[in-house]
Amino acid sequence: MNKNGFIIVIVVFLITFMMGIFLINYKIINGKSVRLKSKIDGYMEREEMNNIETIIFHEMYSIEDRIKNDIYKEAIEHFIKNKEDIILWEIILPVDNNDYSLGGYKIKSILSQKKEIFSDTSLITPQNSIITVLNKGKGGEFTINLEKLIKSYYSDITNQMTFKISIILEYNIGNTDITLPDIKSINEMVIDGYN
Repeated sequence: MNKNGFIIVIVVFLITFMMGIFLINYKIINGKSVRLKSKIDGYMEREEMNNIETIIFHEMYSIEDRIKNDIYKEAIEHFIKNKEDIILWEIILPVDNNDYSLGGYKIKSILSQKKEIFSDTSLITPQNSIITVLNKGKGGEFTINLEKLIKSYYSDITNQMTFKISIILEYNIGNTDITLPDIKSINEMVIDGYN
């Protein structure tokens, strides 16, 4: 009887000892896998940031290069002029993708006093929507929102991001000439949706 009790104590002790070793090893291995996953995620985020920085650098370099080669007089033309040298909101009828700027941007919407007067799904042209407001004789401020979609392909993975730019046009009272805004400036540039 004494021998059986001793064997039971030893077996319980060995099982407890083995379970302790198993749980400690599990915790070590699980901790290493969490750290490894975190490290891989960090590398992926840095790689995505490098891709974004490269694309931004290329965009700014192409603007600077076209200014040096006298294709543009000012940087804003990269976003607003098409291959026929027409400003996007002056186009009467969009034909053969001439509603894209040389930089690849397209008008998504036009706002006048925070109210949308044109969107890319509108049946009217950007020109008509601006002229309608200007013909009221009150002048006005227009916010033109442009977008450019960029897709990059890495093996089976497709990443895309959208460049969004906001341009402000201001016309003084009495100025009804769409081609001559009194103030034309870049308000905001955002990179959205890198996934």
